[in-house]
Order: sequence, then C-alpha cells, then structure tokens
Amino acid sequence: MNRRTTDSYETTFYLMYGARLDKVRSILLSKNKSKIKGYVKEYTFYLIDVPEFAIRAWKEGVTYGDIQRFKKIRLKLKKLLTSY
Repeated sequence: MNRRTTDSYETTFYLMYGARLDKVRSILLSKNKSKIKGYVKEYTFYLIDVPEFAIRAWKEGVTYGDIQRFKKIRLKLKKLLTSY
C-alpha cells in the first residue's frame, strides 16, 4: 500500500517493517508557520509497500519494535534529509 506522511517517526516505523521510501519533498514554511511549528522546512515522505499491519498498529497506538533498530533507521533518515 502506498502512503504519504509528514511525520518522521511514522516514516521510520514503516521503514522498520519493510516499507520503501519512494521520494521526499521539502517545502519552506512561511515566517508565521515556522514560528508556530518551530522549524523552517517541512518534509513530506512518500512510501511504497507499506504493510497493512504496520498502518493498523500505528493508527491504534500499539506500536512495538526494537529500539536500537528504530534509532539506526531514524539516523539514516536524518542523514538522507540533510541532502535536501
């Protein structure tokens, strides 16, 4: 299943369970929005092959997994975002 999200934690969770990152888009926020949200750029992640059980687990709030693996995938995602 294809999925689009702006949450990097959700993206990391899906990548942990076999989803693949198709593309990433970044947009610059206006001054007003950046003051409210606390950051200047907002990223939109486009994922493919997201498992149904991972989507259901994320929506229900019963996510589980290996913390060290989650940290490694999140670090790789952050390194990828520095190139945008």
